[in-house]
Amino acid sequence: MKDINIDDFVVPDKKADFAERIDNFKSAIITSIYYALGLFLGSEIYRLCAGKFLENFTKVQQNTLQSLFFSNFLMYFSVFLLVLFLGFCLFGNHIINIIPAAIGITTGIKVSYYFINFSVKGVGYAMIIVIPYAALFVSCLALSIETSSNLSKSLLESAKSQNKILDTKPYFKRYLILGICIIISAALNSIMTYLMANIVTI
Repeated sequence: MKDINIDDFVVPDKKADFAERIDNFKSAIITSIYYALGLFLGSEIYRLCAGKFLENFTKVQQNTLQSLFFSNFLMYFSVFLLVLFLGFCLFGNHIINIIPAAIGITTGIKVSYYFINFSVKGVGYAMIIVIPYAALFVSCLALSIETSSNLSKSLLESAKSQNKILDTKPYFKRYLILGICIIISAALNSIMTYLMANIVTI
């Protein structure tokens, strides 16, 4: 006969479990909110300020694969290095979410350009050319932001408690993996943009 255990009669606290899950994804949720806010602002900026400068900014240029990769790598890795730098700032976690908001604004401007100028065709084009690779980059960036935010908080705690020594090796290992993912994102974006810009036209 099975022994009766008091734990068998304990009802799991669903609220506590839900709160724990939310807490685990807190950084990703905050990053998503800032990115979504940026998308909205970007679309409004284009709607209110549409002009030659924004048009040149949004168009996919017929560049070589090498130049596309170079420009994407330069942009992606610059943002990644900025996130990394903020991780080593004591108050970096308070301002780090400006970055996904800024990326959301640029993506929102591009999507709005295609929608306003080409209607349904433009939305389809944006879903093929712009959105998937922006989402891939933001996913990598969200993990980088989470790492930098945690590092910044740990540094602040270490500064308050002088006896505490912070081990930064796990953070550097994660940054290395994320840096490789950022480079892969830039490469995929360049390859697919180059191929699709020559195949799909509106």
